[in-house]
Amino acid sequence: MSQRTVSVRGKRFPVIRDYRLGGKVYQAIEKLSGQRPRYKVYDKHAGPDGDFRVLQIVPNSPRVREYVKVLQRVSRHNSNFPGIIDYHVTAEDVMLVVNWIPGQTLAHHLKNSKTKKGLGISVFEAIRLYHGFAHGLTQLSHRKNIVHGDLKPENLLICREPNRLVAIDFGSAWTVEQSVKREEGDGLSGAYAAPELLSGDRSVDFRSDQFSATVIYYEMLTLERPYDGIGGRAALPQFKSWRDKFIPPSKKSPYARYLNRSVWREVDHVVQTGLKLDYRERFQNRREWLDALEVIKFEISRTSRLCDENLFIVRAMRWINQLFPERKQSR
Repeated sequence: MSQRTVSVRGKRFPVIRDYRLGGKVYQAIEKLSGQRPRYKVYDKHAGPDGDFRVLQIVPNSPRVREYVKVLQRVSRHNSNFPGIIDYHVTAEDVMLVVNWIPGQTLAHHLKNSKTKKGLGISVFEAIRLYHGFAHGLTQLSHRKNIVHGDLKPENLLICREPNRLVAIDFGSAWTVEQSVKREEGDGLSGAYAAPELLSGDRSVDFRSDQFSATVIYYEMLTLERPYDGIGGRAALPQFKSWRDKFIPPSKKSPYARYLNRSVWREVDHVVQTGLKLDYRERFQNRREWLDALEVIKFEISRTSRLCDENLFIVRAMRWINQLFPERKQSR
C-alpha cells in the first residue's frame, strides 16, 4: 500500500498521520526534534491555500492547562515566541497548535561563523538579538513565573522583519513552584542549562533562563561557550577547576576591535553577571537585567555620535587645508 501524500505549494509531502482536533484535520508531514512530540503539520483551513503549523503534545494536568492559557495570551504580544493558534485537551494530553516559523536556527548561523562559510553574526547583531530576546523572556516570566527551561541555539531561530531570535517552542515551561531535578537529555543541554537546573537543589525562576540566554550571548560574541566550553556544568563538583577559567567576552571575541572599550565594559558586566554560577549573584529581577541592557544601547549610541563628530572634524580640517594650503617656507 503506497503512503499518502499531500501537495503544498507544488511540493508533495508524505503524510505520517492525521490529527482530528476541534473539527479540523491536521496532517502531520514531519516529526520535529524535541523531548516531547512535535510535528510539522499541514492545515488546509489556514487561508485559501492552507499553511504549515506545528502541533506539540504535552501531558495533561491542571497546571499545564493553566499556563497554556497564559502562554496563549502572552504569545499574542511577544514576537520571540510562536503564537498559540489553538489548543485541545484530551484525557491524557494537551495538544497545542502554534505558528510555523520559517528560518534557520541560531546553531546553523553559529556554525557558519565558526567555519567562515556564509554570513555569520556580527557583534552588533548579537547585541541586538540578545537585547530583544531578553525582553521576550522577561515578559514570559512576568506572568505566573513561567520559564522556558531549555534554551539552546538548536531551539532558536533567527528571523527577519523584524530581526529577532524566536524560540521554536515554549520549552519545558516549568513554573517557579516546581522542583527541577532533571537529567541531561531530559529537555535540557548541560552547557546551556543553569547550574541549579543540573543539580536540582532548588526551584527555578527567570534567573535560570537568564543564565542560558547569556551562555548563548557569550557564544554569539566569542564563538565559544563560557567556562572553557562547559558552561553551566562548571558548577558541578567534578568540574570545580573550570570555575576560574572564565574569560570576559571582550578578551575572547574575534570582533573586539569593532566595539568601543566603554561598550565592551558594559557588555562584560552584563555577561559576567548573567553567567554567575550562583543564581543569587545574577540580576535579581527583570528590571535590573533590562536596565543593564539599556546602558549598552546608550553607550553604543553615544560612542557612535562621537565617532560621527570626530569624522566630521577630520573632514572639515581636510577641507580647510585644501582651501588654505600651507605655503612652503623659504629657507
